[in-house]
Amino acid sequence: MNSVIDQQTKYSYRTIIIDDGSTDKSTKIIEKFSRNASVLIIKQKNRGLSVARNVGLDCVDARYVLFVDSDDILADGAVEILIDKAFENDADIVEGGFDTFKDGKIVSQTKRMAGLSTVSSLSGFPWGKVIRATYFKNLSFPAGYLFEDTIFSLILYQMVQTVYTLNEQTYKYRLNPKGLNLNSKQTPNRVDSF
Repeated sequence: MNSVIDQQTKYSYRTIIIDDGSTDKSTKIIEKFSRNASVLIIKQKNRGLSVARNVGLDCVDARYVLFVDSDDILADGAVEILIDKAFENDADIVEGGFDTFKDGKIVSQTKRMAGLSTVSSLSGFPWGKVIRATYFKNLSFPAGYLFEDTIFSLILYQMVQTVYTLNEQTYKYRLNPKGLNLNSKQTPNRVDSF
């Protein structure tokens, strides 16, 4: 959360935190951000990642949306860099590179070429990129599926026209051994991705 709240930028932005029925200390941690006027906290019973994202999207009143997963980190200056390029290029999506880290150490880097690009150069995840908010007026994340990101990106990417990628690393993805991606390999719901 600090990486989101502490962004230094000339742009105004709102942080929407969805507490999706957390059972750990998350509620207590996010409450310390409730005094910040640019933060909206929504608490709900656990309904899953897709529903949480959709609830947040219902509150968006902005030109662009940026998703940050709860265990990841937004790089310093990411908002400024991403939004600058979005406005300069009237882009539908702007994405930078990202570092994958574990136990505080970078284990891999995904780099991007700078410039106008195509959707084939984008990752299939909603996090780490700014997306034109108007796309979410008639589009939401499908609830009840594993790998809802895959379904979402296949729909959204067919609609966008202008994509811009940056060679700066704007996001830090935490490799979580307890996360859904690594723990669902043996479950029948893995077919949801297909």
